Amino acid sequence: MDVVQKALLSCTESLVLGHGHGFQSEVSAAGPQDILMASLGHLLLKDVKDLGLFQSLRICSLPDNFITAIDALAECVLLVKLDLNGNQIVQLPDALFWAKLGQLQLLNLHDNHMETIQNTKGLAGCPNLTGLTLYDTPFSLKGDYRCTVVYSMWSLRALDRHVISDQELASLHFPPKFKAFSPNLLVNLSSPSAPLDRYQGEIKSTHKILSEIHRIQATYCPILIIQRWIRGHLTRKRLGLVKAVPRPKQRKSPHATLDSAAEQTTQHSWGSDCLGEEEMQVCTRQQRRKPKEVPKVLSFPMHCCKVALLNVVHPPRDVPPVRHRESQDPRRAVQNVHSRRENKSRTSIQHVGFCTGVHMDASEKRWMFCPQGVLNKVEKDCGKRLETRAEIMKLKTEQVTRSLEWRQGAKTARQSFIESKRMEAVGKGRRERALMEAAVQQKRVSLDREVEDARLRHFAFLEEKKRAALEREMEREFSWRLASVSKIMDKYSAQQKALALRQATSKSVVRSRVKPGFPKPQQIPVQVLPEDAP
Repeated sequence: MDVVQKALLSCTESLVLGHGHGFQSEVSAAGPQDILMASLGHLLLKDVKDLGLFQSLRICSLPDNFITAIDALAECVLLVKLDLNGNQIVQLPDALFWAKLGQLQLLNLHDNHMETIQNTKGLAGCPNLTGLTLYDTPFSLKGDYRCTVVYSMWSLRALDRHVISDQELASLHFPPKFKAFSPNLLVNLSSPSAPLDRYQGEIKSTHKILSEIHRIQATYCPILIIQRWIRGHLTRKRLGLVKAVPRPKQRKSPHATLDSAAEQTTQHSWGSDCLGEEEMQVCTRQQRRKPKEVPKVLSFPMHCCKVALLNVVHPPRDVPPVRHRESQDPRRAVQNVHSRRENKSRTSIQHVGFCTGVHMDASEKRWMFCPQGVLNKVEKDCGKRLETRAEIMKLKTEQVTRSLEWRQGAKTARQSFIESKRMEAVGKGRRERALMEAAVQQKRVSLDREVEDARLRHFAFLEEKKRAALEREMEREFSWRLASVSKIMDKYSAQQKALALRQATSKSVVRSRVKPGFPKPQQIPVQVLPEDAP
């Protein structure tokens, strides 16, 4: 680790001057005030301590280094784009640091070591931050990462590789092309640097990214589309390019006369209290000149209104007495009709007849002092009516009895049906239990049979193994004996050949030395070795 630390470099003023760029060409001998862009990527930097001297910086590129703190960049208040991807940043500065970078719009922080929202919450202080990249960090692996970042940075319009959609800002349902992570919302915030890292090309690339973000939002954000339509309509209406739609005439209700008169009277009394006579005359003239427009009866500031009159309104009090009496007449008539109807319903009392004892209603009381024939007729009619009522009561009684019997039968049938279903379920459960037990027993038998078969196969395997071992032992013994016998036979044949060779040699020598008249030499007997001799 010490070796790595020794190999890292510090960001010095001379290093920035050597890799800095001005407005038109590379500036190597100019001062810090002329440097507008610094390309310090892949230089093994460990800090940015001298970058604060270059306060004119607008683009700073520091990718793939070993930077852990960026507090020195607080003096570069004109930064528009800051690239810090591929570093060792764990904790970002607080909101005061980012508040100083008021012109920063693009910030690349992907491939760093931020783990929680506490490490990045200071970014909420950046007022104009438009594009941000935080992918390939431990924080981006959490489930609520995108929602947390979007709701904590209100100026943000694009995060990582997608523009922020209206569905992420509000829990609404949109068509597929307007949904979050749609292919229409793709944008590349970490575009490659311009040729030769020139300032002009990098500025154009930054403006192109920002324009692409604005174009995507204007095309695929429903809220912005609706706002654009409303603004266009209001502008055309203000310029007189929209035709006024005629309103349908409303039919006046006969009950609205009193309310309208009371409203006009109330407005008149309220206006006369707030305004003088001359101002009321001016308002009346304006109403006569513009009959088609909505009359502005009260053209005065709201602070001069009387609050008590606005809150307390009593229309009947302001109506003239004549109209008040006229309006009370139909109301009294309606009340009389309702009172008669109530009295008629209350007088449904039965009276007893004068001569016959027949019960009669109050409406038939006029027949009480009639002749006898009329009374007989009434009596017959009342008797028929009573018989009819008795029959009706009898029919109703029979209907009630039948309905009770039907209800009792339905209740019995329901109980029997429920009992049959219960018994069927119990029987089904018993049958299933018996089948399950039989299946378990069969399974156990099959398992026992399989275990026995496995044991027999293992025993046969062991026997076969023993037999194979014996056969191998016999083969080894036989091959040893055969090798020994073949060795003995080879040795014996070699001895025989040597003996035959010696005999032939001795015969030739004797023949050459023996003289005529001398006896022949005796032959030496040859001893034959047994087969088992070594």
